[in-house]
Order: sequence, then structure tokens, then C-alpha cells
Amino acid sequence: MEAILSSSSDDGDREPYRFQIVSRADRALRSLVGDKYSSKTLCEMIGVSGRSVQIHFREAFGMSPKTWFTKLSLNQARSRLLSAESRPGAVAGIAIEFGFDHLGRFSERYRDLFDELSLETLKRNGTMSE
Repeated sequence: MEAILSSSSDDGDREPYRFQIVSRADRALRSLVGDKYSSKTLCEMIGVSGRSVQIHFREAFGMSPKTWFTKLSLNQARSRLLSAESRPGAVAGIAIEFGFDHLGRFSERYRDLFDELSLETLKRNGTMSE
């Protein structure tokens, strides 16, 4: 993350501050995986305005904090799928565990990010439950 942050802006004066804000926001967002995204909660946790978080995330990563949060959640869901037993309802349960209550959107976002269906990831593990 540090390499991304230090190389994404020409404004050297803002880099240390941006790094501090984005690092705190990243830690906060990681602790919130499984919950619904809330800009208000994030801002309260790190003590920065929503506008400031938006600006620094876009400068550092080219995306909003909400998009970053979704990608964090999808990556954690993928890790769980790779180690879970293949059983009916496993994908739905894992999606819900990581804060996705609309399974169609979970499936679409998962496929867009990982270029495979979540069920394919689960089946790749090879562990079958009776």
C-alpha cells in the first residue's frame, strides 16, 4: 500500500498526510468487513471529514472508500470460499457473513473482480460435505 500511495501524486506536501489518512481508513475499513459500509462510521472512526477521505482515496487508489471496502470484503469472502467445505448454501452463507445481503450483486461483483463464479472458487477447494 505504501508504494501505491507514494507514487500516485505529484504534490509532495500532501503525501504524508494522505498516507496517514488512507492508512487509518484502510485499518478501519478492514475492521468493519462483515458490516454494511457507512461513510459516517468510517469518518467517526478516523476523525476526518467524508470529503477528505474521498479525495485522499481517489488520489491514492483511483477509487472511493466504498469501492475499496467492497474489494476488501470480496477478498475476504474469497479466502473463506477457498477453505470452506462445498455444501448447499455455503456461498450464500459466506456472502452474508461478509456483508453482502443481495446475493445477485455479490455474485456479479465477485465474478467481475476474480473472473470466476464464487461457486467455482468453492468447488476448486475439493472438500465435499456429505
